[in-house]
Amino acid sequence: MVVPDAEESTRFWSEIWDNSVKHKKNPEWLKDVEDELAGEGVQEDIRSAVDNFRPITCLPLLWKLLTGIIAEELYNYLEEAALLTWEQKGCRKGSRGTKDQLLIDKMILKNYKNEIDGLVNTVRIFSEAIKMEFGLSKCGVLIIKRGKVVESDGLRMPDGAMMRKIEESGNKYLGVLEVDGIKHDQMKDQVKKEYTRRVRNILKSKLNGGNIISAINSRAVSVVRYGAGIIKGTKNELEEMDRKTRKLMTMYGAQHPKADVDRLYLKRYDGGRGLLGVEYCVQAEVNRNNEGKVFSCPSLRCSGCNLFTKNSTQAEVNSLDKYFRASEENMLKEVNISSILENKKHEQSREDIQKSHKERYENKGLHGQFHKATEKIKSRNLRKRVYGEDMDSSCRMCGAAEETVAHIVSECQKLAQKEYKEKSDKWYTHNPEKVLESDECKILWDFPTQTDKTLEHNRPDITVIEKNNKKCLHIDPACPFDTRIERKEEEKCNNYCDLKYEIARMWRMKEVEVIPVVVGALGSVTKDFEKWIQKLDLGITAETLQKPCLLGTARIIRKVLDMK
Repeated sequence: MVVPDAEESTRFWSEIWDNSVKHKKNPEWLKDVEDELAGEGVQEDIRSAVDNFRPITCLPLLWKLLTGIIAEELYNYLEEAALLTWEQKGCRKGSRGTKDQLLIDKMILKNYKNEIDGLVNTVRIFSEAIKMEFGLSKCGVLIIKRGKVVESDGLRMPDGAMMRKIEESGNKYLGVLEVDGIKHDQMKDQVKKEYTRRVRNILKSKLNGGNIISAINSRAVSVVRYGAGIIKGTKNELEEMDRKTRKLMTMYGAQHPKADVDRLYLKRYDGGRGLLGVEYCVQAEVNRNNEGKVFSCPSLRCSGCNLFTKNSTQAEVNSLDKYFRASEENMLKEVNISSILENKKHEQSREDIQKSHKERYENKGLHGQFHKATEKIKSRNLRKRVYGEDMDSSCRMCGAAEETVAHIVSECQKLAQKEYKEKSDKWYTHNPEKVLESDECKILWDFPTQTDKTLEHNRPDITVIEKNNKKCLHIDPACPFDTRIERKEEEKCNNYCDLKYEIARMWRMKEVEVIPVVVGALGSVTKDFEKWIQKLDLGITAETLQKPCLLGTARIIRKVLDMK
């Protein structure tokens, strides 16, 4: 991308504003709009729906960019001059906004039930004094006597206006259902359903593994984080949501059934996948143990998670508990004193949970210890995307794609010309003859088969003909990357399907069979692998074939990564 310099930018914009533009007068589309708006009942519908209008969406993108730049400069000035008060939540960075209002509302419902009438009247008088609409349409009243809801027509205000009554099912305030207090059980059910729905929709998408984790962190976990500290929840309920997440990931193929649980929640930098656990997230939001500590987000690629900051300031703090104690707003100070923050007491801090995950993972032989042994395999993609190095991530051999381990061991065009055929020293020094024949058997090595019909795939790697039994075997080995072994196995069977029928007809064979021998570059095999090698009846085990593949992969990786 070419970035214009200051002179080019100035010339571009000056030409836009200096050149006059002639607009078409009375266009047809404008007349059609006017006729439609003049229709019967249209104006009434517009006036009734005016609360849902969002004029900012009609503004051009360029206007939003320019105002964003100006707003940033204004904010920096107001911050330096200390002109922004704590109550300016819509303007102040790092403000909790709706979370503040929910906790203030919860405190009022708990401590000031008998004073609500007076508070409502005070708000009305204040609203009239500043010439601001009170907003009765968004308010409601519920009368409760001796713990039971009493029927009423609403509440008449001193100015004669009527405040509507709230139904027994409750009233939603900033997304939280409440009556005389927050309805915790109903809200927990709603949060669980919405969280599960979002996770399921993300897993149904076509995103890759890394982006699925980022999407869950930013879109699904945020639903739970919003209610942290407000809605009561037990540790068992949070753990159950984490188990549900792992179950859904397994169902949709985003997590192997036998995959390590600790690695799922580890930072990507430490070899994990960077998923934010629900229990972990709630603790980080409200835990008092976070005081005085600054953390970074577990997922380095999590674009939507702002739980943790690198530089904690007065306006950007880590937990709700610390946020309220640092606030200078009187109402928030009272929230802190009233001790209404839910889920605040935990046995472990956020740092302790992450540390325990890491210790358990590193002590597992086939997981953490394997990662330690392979952490020196730092491809360019890993160094740029995970470790944050400023470098070109394209392959140093072909330059045609991102340099990942998968690309190096099975996809690079330059290496495909020679290296992939030399998977181990013993194999590539052996040069078999094209044809070997005896009285009982005939073996063809990489030999094209002539047929009456022209076939695209007529050259299997090994063809074995048993003369006495009238049996022919097409043995086709392959060593793709481990994520593609099943697809490669199916591809081998389909490619030689026509050849199989042609040979059975031309050579008068009783049985012709295609045997794919597919081993992943890192040693993985399919569930049908044992069945295929048993048909060879040679006493070969999976380990015998996996070893040369792994040795060849190690040789290729060493060779590529040693190059500058």
